[in-house]
Amino acid sequence: MGIREEIRHRVLLLDGAMGTMIQSLRLPPSAFTYRGRTAAGLAEVLNLTQGEAITSIHRAYIEAGADIIETNTFNANRISLSEYNLEDEVAPINRWAVALAREASRDAERRVYIAGVLGPTASGLSFSAKVDDPTARTHDFDFFIEAYREQAKALIEAGCDLLLIETVFDTLVAKSAIIACREELEAAGKDLPIMVSVTFSDGSGRTLSGQSLGAFIATLAPFDLFSIGLNCSTGPKEMIPLLNELHAISPCYTSAHPNAGFPDEDGRYTLAPDHLAGELKPLLAAGFLNIVGGCCGTTPDHIRALKRILPASRPRSVPPKKPALLLAGLDPVEVKRDTLLIVGERTNVAGSRIFRRRIERKQWEEALLVARDQIAEGADLLDICMDDPLLDSKEAIVSFLRYIASDPTIAKAALMIDSSDWSVIEAALGEVQGRGIVNSISLKEGEELFIRRAKKIASFGHAFVVMLFDEAGQAASYERKLAIAERSYTLLVEAGIDPSSIIFDPNVLAIGTGIAEHDAYAKATIDATRELKKRYPRSYISGGISNLSFAFRGNDPLRSALHEVFLELARFDLAILNPASLHRSTLDEPTRKIVRKALLAGDSSQLLNLALVEQAKERTEVDHAGLTPEELLSKAVIDGELLGLEEVLDSLTHLEPLFIIDSILMEAMKTVGTRFGEGKMFLSQVVRSARAMKNAVDRLQPRLEAQSAEKKSSLGTRKAVLATVKGDVHDIGKNIVALVLSCNNFEVIDLGVMVDEETILNAVKEHDPDLVGLSGLITPSL
Repeated sequence: MGIREEIRHRVLLLDGAMGTMIQSLRLPPSAFTYRGRTAAGLAEVLNLTQGEAITSIHRAYIEAGADIIETNTFNANRISLSEYNLEDEVAPINRWAVALAREASRDAERRVYIAGVLGPTASGLSFSAKVDDPTARTHDFDFFIEAYREQAKALIEAGCDLLLIETVFDTLVAKSAIIACREELEAAGKDLPIMVSVTFSDGSGRTLSGQSLGAFIATLAPFDLFSIGLNCSTGPKEMIPLLNELHAISPCYTSAHPNAGFPDEDGRYTLAPDHLAGELKPLLAAGFLNIVGGCCGTTPDHIRALKRILPASRPRSVPPKKPALLLAGLDPVEVKRDTLLIVGERTNVAGSRIFRRRIERKQWEEALLVARDQIAEGADLLDICMDDPLLDSKEAIVSFLRYIASDPTIAKAALMIDSSDWSVIEAALGEVQGRGIVNSISLKEGEELFIRRAKKIASFGHAFVVMLFDEAGQAASYERKLAIAERSYTLLVEAGIDPSSIIFDPNVLAIGTGIAEHDAYAKATIDATRELKKRYPRSYISGGISNLSFAFRGNDPLRSALHEVFLELARFDLAILNPASLHRSTLDEPTRKIVRKALLAGDSSQLLNLALVEQAKERTEVDHAGLTPEELLSKAVIDGELLGLEEVLDSLTHLEPLFIIDSILMEAMKTVGTRFGEGKMFLSQVVRSARAMKNAVDRLQPRLEAQSAEKKSSLGTRKAVLATVKGDVHDIGKNIVALVLSCNNFEVIDLGVMVDEETILNAVKEHDPDLVGLSGLITPSL
């Protein structure tokens, strides 16, 4: 019978303190010297110099009744040993530790399990090594993984029965140790249990790195550990409230090995063995624990006292796995069914100009203000995105995540790591202490890469967004959304991914753009969310809600109204948007009906009227009497007014048509572009202005053709090849450019959307254009 079977039937007894017992031996300084290097106080060097002493301590604990003995390897990792110039002795120290424990267990009349111990270091990953620099770290996440892999490899090869990562005070370091152990177990072809034990250093109920017990459990739950427990820092009495909480929320077996109280002024632990056992007895009798033992100050007598009360105990039963998405920052965040969580979008450089400027200028503290405001306004998570061609995105995301870690008011929230650049995501994975969400992966680059990236994210314990995107591009229709979702889900589940870690993004696309086919996007997404809920009840749905109203940028009341009704109709679990926008809408019933019609019936014609009404509230009427014909023409284009164009143009016959195009119409379109960039015009207005300009040019065409051959020659006939690149269906910008170019005597060869490189190159060879214009809205296509 192995440990996985034994623990189901009884509480297992762990040993006590190694350091306390070593101190009691009063070994001379020479005992801590190895090959000329003195490591005063380093217990682990005794594995090489005083093997019999270590074996005798193990025997004493076995005789006291311990079922599990811990190797003398708490500090036997490269980082800790380097402080004693012993970093090249990692392998022998760990191998001898297992051998000594195995030797001690040979004479036992029962099975004794050897736990290979991996302890913390003096360095952390979730907090700075310098008070004045939140980004400073002594070592990075990858270095910790390599250090723990080296130690785990030696422990595993030497034959330990399980691995114990203990006295965790920084969850990010614990993650690195878990990943390292998993990787070495896989390399060795073994499946050993992994125990993790955390320490809470004061009455705050938080680790040194700030996490609550609930957040710690939510963070480590995806790793499918053998046990999670508490050790060190306190005596049993102070540990009991946390052990009660641990029993209530742990998804795996539980353990406790407290100190023998607190040390006195001379550093001695004085809590008597029977007192320690008496404090833990009610929990053991109630079935709250599976493994119990001792930490600092405990001796074989403490373990013997625990052994005496075990007959009256019963093991805790592991509860059925809860099919829920648990996330965490410093505090836990649960994505509950039928409850919408808000992901603040303003910590995305594409979602806030203020935030982007501060990141560009490396004004990290000022950028934190944006994050703090998002949480104050109601964000449950923060979307962190640094995708911008003018930024070093990897450096920016690592720096900002470290600044977030330095501010508990922000770090309490869970994080969404958002990038279309996989290298940026990889850089960020080792910076998130809690459990977050990666946004996103997709089938765009094929199944093999999709699965490999999903497994990498899962190995860090995070959930992830699956964008409904495949090799043929982004899904816009209901049918394509569901087909890609089915394919993605099947691949992921077959690869061993937990369905509750899968979050679908059904692609929220803009409506009201002035292009009729775009108006069907909202209903396709609404219907898709409802069907996805039915087909995949254990998975979740997220979306960038602001995309829906992109065409009405600058018109916050209308945007808020669209978002409110859209979220009522669709079935999202997480909505990426500015939380402040949820409080701006005051919808009356007529307005609600117009919005519902636009979303469900694909008719956004009345939305433009609503937008204009809202816009009119913010500006005073201008008296247009006395405007010159040139000014009237410019205003007609800016306002997108088609009526009256012919009359205005007829009044400008004294001007050459080319002058009208270049000096009036093009200047008007420049004004349109400026206003759109400032958020003072929305997208359908831009499209309407472009149509007004084209209408004007069409009316000028006969006059252009009547020009002399010389003037025609000076104007020239030019060609342009335009295309929206493969992977993108957004063609609004391309269509506007096509209109403007055609107004300037260009022959436009429009290749459409989702155009691959070969088609574009062939078109260039065939038509020999004067310019080539490639369009893309989403970051991957850029």
